[in-house]
Amino acid sequence: MIQATELRIGNLVNVENYKYHPKLKNIPLCVSGINPTLGLDQEPSYSISLEHINQKPNTYYVSYSQLIWFIKPIPLTEEWLLKFGFGPSPFCVHGDFQKGYILVRKVNNGDFKNKDLQWTCELNTETDWVDLVKMPYVHQLQNLFFALTGEELTINTK
Repeated sequence: MIQATELRIGNLVNVENYKYHPKLKNIPLCVSGINPTLGLDQEPSYSISLEHINQKPNTYYVSYSQLIWFIKPIPLTEEWLLKFGFGPSPFCVHGDFQKGYILVRKVNNGDFKNKDLQWTCELNTETDWVDLVKMPYVHQLQNLFFALTGEELTINTK
């Protein structure tokens, strides 16, 4: 289960509430609020406000509010990395998703540098890969990117 302390405004998540919102299954939604509340058992909990991603100005969209236990992380896949603009350049980033790792591989000779994140790593010559960080979910990549750059990781619309 995802914890409210893991979430930030702007994180992308899924909702699994089969009784009241079955059509939201596998639809990425953007966190727009994190509010303390009481759960059904009167225990402290959180209500997560959600919006559709890529909303157009002056257009009506349904927003949602779900208790934290209906919020599920989105698995980080190669498709999501491409949506965020990670891909072929002087280096290649992709996920070893069975192990829950993002792996980085150099394409040119020498060490590589990610021009967007501004970090460097040395290549392991035995494997040709660098284990960057264990990160199985989209919101974790968004949070790491923000922590490293101070900017939001946005979906590439090109």
